[in-house]
Amino acid sequence: MNTAHTTSKKLKRLARFSLFILAIGIMLMIRQMYADSEPGAIPLLLVVCGLGGYGMARARLRAKRERLA
Repeated sequence: MNTAHTTSKKLKRLARFSLFILAIGIMLMIRQMYADSEPGAIPLLLVVCGLGGYGMARARLRAKRERLA
């Protein structure tokens, strides 16, 4: 049970980190669009990575909950 709890905490931490990366990407994209009138590649990459990481963490958490139920 301890291992399952540790895994759950790691996945929740991954989800929070992914949301943090997503927020940084959005802020940089807004700043870049204000300054240059076009989004840059790095902010877009951060947004995509943030969304992908968050989706992956959510899917893993959901699968883990279904296995335990």
